[in-house]
Amino acid sequence: MRKFQKNKKGFTLVELLIVVVILGILAAVAIPRFLTTRDEAQFRTCQSQLAAVNGAIDEWMFMNPGAAVDPALVGIVDNVARFPDGIPTCPTDDAAYTVDGNNRAVCALHGTIAVPIPPA
Repeated sequence: MRKFQKNKKGFTLVELLIVVVILGILAAVAIPRFLTTRDEAQFRTCQSQLAAVNGAIDEWMFMNPGAAVDPALVGIVDNVARFPDGIPTCPTDDAAYTVDGNNRAVCALHGTIAVPIPPA
């Protein structure tokens, strides 16, 4: 018996189960928070890119007075050197931006730019 007690190395099953339970609790807390943070970052990136595209639309409309903006933003890339890699797309689903009736860029998933409410 002493031979077995002398070579007591490693963890018991209970200790391993406690570690697994603690890791499970940490994962249950961290994963939803990570997903929420990722979604917020994608939304804010989309809003930023919509603002940049709207600026390019305004610039294109200034250079081409009276011309209609193509809903697929085709002429914007050719005439405005603002996007060397092409018009940005939504980071969430990689969908292209389109133009609404007010000549504003629109994301199919996030809509138009959220206008902040001014303080009272």
